[in-house]
Amino acid sequence: MSRLKESVITMAVIALVLGSRASLAEDMNGDRWKFTVAPYLWGTSVDGTIAVNQRKFDASADFNDLVEFADSGGALRFEARRRWGFFADVWFASLSDKQDTPIGRAEFSFDQTISEAGLLYAFRRDLTGYLGARNQDIDGDLKIPVVGKLGTNENWTDAIVGLRYTPMLSDRWQGTLRADAGTGDSDFTWLAQVGIGYLFSKRWSGHLAYRYMDTDLEKGNFEWNLAQSGLGLGLVYQF
Repeated sequence: MSRLKESVITMAVIALVLGSRASLAEDMNGDRWKFTVAPYLWGTSVDGTIAVNQRKFDASADFNDLVEFADSGGALRFEARRRWGFFADVWFASLSDKQDTPIGRAEFSFDQTISEAGLLYAFRRDLTGYLGARNQDIDGDLKIPVVGKLGTNENWTDAIVGLRYTPMLSDRWQGTLRADAGTGDSDFTWLAQVGIGYLFSKRWSGHLAYRYMDTDLEKGNFEWNLAQSGLGLGLVYQF
C-alpha cells in the first residue's frame, strides 16, 4: 500500500516540477466559459483477485483475451471551466476471464461502470488540480466448479484528489500526465494516465492515452483487489 501511495505522490511531484517552466502570466480569470466533450474507446486488461462469499478468483485477462477493442470499454468526459470548473466522466467496461482448475473451468464475467465528478482548479493553463468522487458499480457473476454460479451487484464510492499536466510540445502536439488517489468505501484507489494528443484545429483534437487504475476493496463478503490498465483512443471537441 505504501508503494502505491509513493507512486502517486511521485507522479504529482513530477507534474509540478515539469510544469514550473510554463508561463505564469496568462490570465485564467476571463468571463468566458470553455467546454470540452471527449468520447473515448478503451481496451482493458485486468490483474488481481476477486472474491464473492469467500470464493476467490485470480483474475488475469490481457487485452488480447477480450472479445474486441470496441467491446472492452467506452467513456465520455465533459468539462466546463474558467479558473474554476467542474467535470463529469463515465466509463463502461466488460471484464471477463476463465481459467482451468483441477476440478474444472472457473469463469468470471462483470459489467463495470465507473463514474467521476468533481471540481477543477487551473493553477496555470497547463496544470489543473481536481477534487471529486469516483463511483464504481459492478454487476456480474463467478462460475466456480462444484460451487456453481455466484452472482453479485456491488457499488462503492471514493473521494479522489489529483493533478493533470497538459504541456504543449509543439504547435500541434500536446502531452498529458494525470494522477490521482483516494479512499472512502475502498481501502485505497489510485489512477495514473499518460498520453499524447494532436490538434487538428482550435476545436478538434485526437488523443491516445494509457491508463492504469488500482483498487483495493473489502466489503462484507465481496473483495475487489484489481488493477486495470489499457490503451484509450479519443476525440476531443472544445468550444
